[in-house]
Amino acid sequence: MRRSDATGGPGPLQLLDESAGLLRRAPPAALAAHLAGTVPFLLGALFFWADMSRGAMAWQRCSLGALGVTLLYLWKRTWQSRMGAILRAAAAGAPVPRWTGRDWIAAAAMHARLSTWSLLLLPAALLCMVPFAWVYAHHQNLTAVCATPAADADRARARATALARLWPHANHYALIVLLLFGTFLFANVVAAAVMLPMLAKSFLGIESWFTLSADWVFDSTFLVTVLALTHLVMDLLVKTHYALRCHYGDARRTGLDLLAELRRLAPAGRAAAAALLLAALPATAPADFQRTAVPAGPAAAAPLVSGPSIPAEDLDADLRHTLSRPEFAWRLPREAVGEDEEPRTWLGRTLAAIASGVKQAVDWTGRTVRRIGDAFGRWLRRSASDGPDRGGSGLADDDLRLLGWIGLGFIAALVLLQALRIWRSRRRKPADAATAAAPAAPPDLEDESVLATHLPEEEWLALAARMRDTGELRKAVRAVFLAMLACLARQEWITVSRAKSNLEYRRELARRARTAAAPFDEGVRLFERSWYGTHPATPESIGKLEDNLEALRGKPPV
Repeated sequence: MRRSDATGGPGPLQLLDESAGLLRRAPPAALAAHLAGTVPFLLGALFFWADMSRGAMAWQRCSLGALGVTLLYLWKRTWQSRMGAILRAAAAGAPVPRWTGRDWIAAAAMHARLSTWSLLLLPAALLCMVPFAWVYAHHQNLTAVCATPAADADRARARATALARLWPHANHYALIVLLLFGTFLFANVVAAAVMLPMLAKSFLGIESWFTLSADWVFDSTFLVTVLALTHLVMDLLVKTHYALRCHYGDARRTGLDLLAELRRLAPAGRAAAAALLLAALPATAPADFQRTAVPAGPAAAAPLVSGPSIPAEDLDADLRHTLSRPEFAWRLPREAVGEDEEPRTWLGRTLAAIASGVKQAVDWTGRTVRRIGDAFGRWLRRSASDGPDRGGSGLADDDLRLLGWIGLGFIAALVLLQALRIWRSRRRKPADAATAAAPAAPPDLEDESVLATHLPEEEWLALAARMRDTGELRKAVRAVFLAMLACLARQEWITVSRAKSNLEYRRELARRARTAAAPFDEGVRLFERSWYGTHPATPESIGKLEDNLEALRGKPPV
């Protein structure tokens, strides 16, 4: 009898053992299909690896060789689909389905459309670690979900995805066991490859290149060859394991496993099973038949089903609640409402309807919260019982229910905190908008730390006009000069920095736009005479600075 894990699926070790048994009793056509698809691919991949790593003209054959390896990969996946169909037929005890030319073409097209993505998704999933088991199961299921690809290829992706989600604990455990077995097999293949030339030299006196030096052990071609031999053996077991997983996954709705067990029964075994069913018929008969067949007496007073007793009041309340549901209430007779129970005024009827609706909403909320808490407690119980010791959680049902309510309260607190945070952020938005709408104070032109990039050039010119109207011509000169620097920075001819001097701006401008150097030099001379020197600022000097700014705006970057 097949054992099951906590999720209702087959146990991982039991499933691996059944996979080995299925592989032993599988028809020779399954092994032939595996070798026909895998051996050409491995030989082609080894030749491509050796050619690309050692060939002098490998760059000329790289594209054609990669195309050949890709076609061999599709050839391998197509034959593996044939092997998966044979293995699933052997697991179900059914005849092997025959494939026509349309089936082979449909299988190849399906793998060209779906399996090629595995070359990108599997390494990415392995780096992320968490989704690797599901992606790997989906990749392997693609070779086992199509008994006849001409009819099943269109639904292959959906079926492979659905079967990959089944029994994740068993899938992870099986991958760990297969990884350990593959590592052990790889080490054995390496040891055999190293020891065989040495044994041949010791017992037969055969001297070879392998015994002259040990450097070949670290050669990449040797390691890839060992990986290919390990893959040739491991892939057969892996494909059988996932074919059996797909068989049991489909058997949940089709009963293929039960039919397979019945097919394996011999005629004598079928007769014995029929006798056992007839002998067990009184114990499995309906309750009405049992009540008529059990004689009256002290034994008849014993309850047929043992379990905790339910109070009559709770049972009546549950029955009334169930019968009040819409799918049952419509068949009940309509009861007349007494005059003393029905509100006489429309306001009374409206308030009664509102109170009834509120009561139903509160009851529904309470039932929903109670169900979520019970589901959380069951999840804790199941998670605690899935440990390596499988010894249970050691907690009572009341403790688990209390933990479920605590977790539910914690989630509700997080939701409330997030809602409060969103509400506070929305309250701050009008104040932020008002702050943003308020005009910013103009920069202090007397401050040497003010940069030209603080304002656009048009705003610098507007500030210069205001300074000139108020009679502050010296500040107007600096505002026009900052507009000049902002113009040059906008055209990416200079990079404004507080640590740079006008001379450094001049050198930078000479490298990027030599034709703009002359207007800039005159602007620097006019600015430094008024700002740092003793020459007074005049409207004429401000006008010349503005003329130089207009000249800089029209200069091409030569």
